[in-house]
Parts: sequence; C-alpha cells; structure tokens
Amino acid sequence: MDIYIKAIQNIPYECYIDENTVLPFMHMPDAIKAIVELAKPENSALTRRVYNIHALSLTPAQIVESVRKYYPDFQITYKPDYRQAIAESWPHSLDDSAARRDWNWQPDFDLEAMTRDMLEKLKKKL
Repeated sequence: MDIYIKAIQNIPYECYIDENTVLPFMHMPDAIKAIVELAKPENSALTRRVYNIHALSLTPAQIVESVRKYYPDFQITYKPDYRQAIAESWPHSLDDSAARRDWNWQPDFDLEAMTRDMLEKLKKKL
C-alpha cells in the first residue's frame, strides 16, 4: 500500500524486499467478497470449514510497473532488510481450488484493477 501512497505524493519509495520476490496478494474488496460469499452456500455444499482464497501472486517490480502507468516518474529503490527472509518464507501462491469448486470463489481484481482502485481511493483520502 505504501508504494501507492508514495506514488501519489511524488515521494521516492525504498522497498525492503527484493524487486523479484513473489508474494500472494489480495485486494481488500476481494477479501470482503470472499467472506460474504462463503456465508451464502448451504452447509451441505461445503466440503470443509476452512478455505484458502487467493487472488494474485506479484512482485514489487510488477506493482511498480502498474503504478508507473499512472505515475511514470515514480521512483523506487530496493534495499532488502530482515523482512526479505520473512517474505521468502511465505508461499508464492495459495491453493484455493476447494473454494473455487465448492462456492465458485473468483476474485474480481487483477493487478491493473487493483492499482486503479487503490490510486483512485487513496487520492481521495490523501
């Protein structure tokens, strides 16, 4: 989120993980949608009580590329610190096939839609 804020404010961003580190992402509206949708099916339609949900697997470089479509002069440097090891310990993606099968989970936001939505909403707040 800070990448988007710094881009709007025209402030360079120093990223604490490597530009090519892949991490799972989900835009908050998709997380809320998943909670609401999970409450809808009859219990008999669900094969479990806990589900993984997944939307995107992204690197910081991909996010920056998306942001630069709106803020082409956005500046970023990469200075991995202790958080790099934490990020590397996370999975690159999550298997959400049970959610897709049992209650038709499908995220609404890809990277471009998330970037557009984040920039639009954050500009209003800032």
